[in-house]
Amino acid sequence: MRAALLTPPDDIKKLSDVMKWVFQQEERKQDVEHDLAAEGIDDWPFRSLE
Repeated sequence: MRAALLTPPDDIKKLSDVMKWVFQQEERKQDVEHDLAAEGIDDWPFRSLE
């Protein structure tokens, strides 16, 4: 955690942007999985690709 306090402000902003993007991708993935389940589509063959 100490290293995070020593990083330049630009790096902290970039890290924040990346973390936000990762979170949005995870939310999008969950939304798609939910939509597929609602449609009755089983995506089990694609789970092995993760």
